[in-house]
Amino acid sequence: MLLLACGWCSASATEPAGPGDADPVLRSGCPSWVETLEWSAEPIRVPAGAPAEIILSDQQDRLTPDGSDFYFHLVVRLLNAQGVRQNSEWSVTYAPEYENITWHTLRISRDGQDLDRLAGTKFKLSRRELGFESHLMDGQATAMTVLEDIRVGDIMEISYTRHSANPLMRGHMSATHYLGAGYPIRRQRVVVQTPLAEPEPACSFFIPPGTQNLPPSLYRLASLKLALEKTEGPEFRTFRWEAKSVAAIVFDQNIPAQASPYYPMFQVTSFKSWSEVAAWGTPLFAASAELPDSARELVQKWKTQLNTPAERLQAAVRWVQDDVRYFAMAVGDHNLKPRPLRDVCASRFGDCKDKALLLSVLLRELGFEAWPALVNSSLRERIDERAPTPYAFDHAIVAYRLDGSLHWLDATLKMQQGPVGKWALPPYRRALILREGELGLTKIDTPATGLPDTETRDFFSIDATTGDATLETEVVIRDLQADLYRQQLEVMTPTELSTRWFNYISRFYKKLDEVHPPVVQDNPATNQVTVKASYRIPGLAHNEAGVKIAEFYAYALRTYLDPPDSRRRYWPYALSGDRFIRHRIEMEWPYELPLEQLPELILADGVDYRAEKGVAGKKFFAVHDLHLTSDYVPADRMGGFCDAVDDLLRSLGTTLRRSVVSAPGGDGVNSKASVP
Repeated sequence: MLLLACGWCSASATEPAGPGDADPVLRSGCPSWVETLEWSAEPIRVPAGAPAEIILSDQQDRLTPDGSDFYFHLVVRLLNAQGVRQNSEWSVTYAPEYENITWHTLRISRDGQDLDRLAGTKFKLSRRELGFESHLMDGQATAMTVLEDIRVGDIMEISYTRHSANPLMRGHMSATHYLGAGYPIRRQRVVVQTPLAEPEPACSFFIPPGTQNLPPSLYRLASLKLALEKTEGPEFRTFRWEAKSVAAIVFDQNIPAQASPYYPMFQVTSFKSWSEVAAWGTPLFAASAELPDSARELVQKWKTQLNTPAERLQAAVRWVQDDVRYFAMAVGDHNLKPRPLRDVCASRFGDCKDKALLLSVLLRELGFEAWPALVNSSLRERIDERAPTPYAFDHAIVAYRLDGSLHWLDATLKMQQGPVGKWALPPYRRALILREGELGLTKIDTPATGLPDTETRDFFSIDATTGDATLETEVVIRDLQADLYRQQLEVMTPTELSTRWFNYISRFYKKLDEVHPPVVQDNPATNQVTVKASYRIPGLAHNEAGVKIAEFYAYALRTYLDPPDSRRRYWPYALSGDRFIRHRIEMEWPYELPLEQLPELILADGVDYRAEKGVAGKKFFAVHDLHLTSDYVPADRMGGFCDAVDDLLRSLGTTLRRSVVSAPGGDGVNSKASVP
């Protein structure tokens, strides 16, 4: 059942269930430390169409520095066939190297009778590597079962405990719970116990930004904090959070990654600061940092054969990015710890941690200051709002000093080009550098070049007799977008490239014939990829009601702004932030036209659009600039955003007429009312 948002980050306990075990889960009664909670099967009214109702969601943790237990108790009523389908298969994923599962309850209540299903249920162990196609092996196992004879109206009760003792987290305590569910909940409780003998951990809540009209008990920080209580017993302090009558969480399309993990999050961690996280991670990475002889020989070769530090820096970056392929063998403790560099160099593959550590060590051997650094590729600067914990990060990059300044590099990118020390970086915005004495997160500034990252230039020439046009198009792609496009080209045949270009442009110019297929020019020195192609458009200039007209469209911008499917949303609307796209159109018109200029400015949340269109003599030009200035539009700002997008899409189209009159709808340069 996937609609309940329950989870935890941390580590603990006993004997791992190996792949050879007949049954991968243990079975026993409820742990003695768990606080029991009664629940009622009395039916209540729930929203029409709900597949199921959660009567009780009870999650309890007992954290210790040497290992922790995580107890999960769920009671759910199945209301229709969809609810039965969603709750008839159960699975629990865990790391068998240091975790196991003990199942306590699997019971069905039907027509006043309790049917114990635990004894007769067989769990199977699966080692499916769901991330394998994305070059990831995490070694996790899944204990799963398919329940028989589940019916509409049944009340299903399950409970189990995950025992976890990750050796890399020994001495630390950490737990994370996701609040709410895709079903309505009568009662949800989270209980976290920590030893009085240990310093009191930090508790915090983390909610997505830009939402509206979601359950206020979950999506308002003040409500979450008010519901949190702390008590102390003889040996343990206990934190309790509880909510009742919680509506189901609904989702929209196109939710930004910065809203992850989407469900409100309750965190308990013994890490008091990012400095403590850096102090934990620095020796962990250092333990794998011994270079093998083969890599030392490579360093010596670079020192001998390359004359300048810049050349050596470039050689090391090229080797790690391009010759050591990306593949994550994140099994066991290597989910947090890099593999030994001897293994990385021997296998010629590694994940982000492995490659960041390898490049950092190589750069240090070459005389540079360099360190691995941790980032969150989804949350970016919103990590400032997270409680300090190693689990706040999902990616590793490299920080290094060049000419006295701090620079950044992502070793998992391939074929990066450009001036040495000015390699492009995705907008991670915050990083924790793993070095001694690090005090906190470091802001990553993205230098603004002032140039579009993608610039399309279309030049049309029109035959005065036939109205046929030739289109010479050129797309210039710069910086990070050039790096990413270069990776696409690596796996794309010329025929595929030609087909993609033709199919896209023909959406806007229906009568399109390819004259010369796209040709790619790569300029490594400036990290700029240029693609040129030419097409023929029969009858682009044509007669309508005795007036010669031609229609043009800035199609390159249309890629980045689809009309939103709704103005009323619960969630923010995702944008491709930190982008600057330009589409320039020029045309030789066969007829004289008077001078005319039509500037336009459209501003909205996340969007800065500026256009200038003009004619002079027989020449027409249009420049459309689109700046995407945010990663998302807040839900309560969607009305203004949708209006702006409608205006913007109209502005992308232009109708050019043979002569100019002042009446509305007359001849001249006019914005089209709809996309061709």
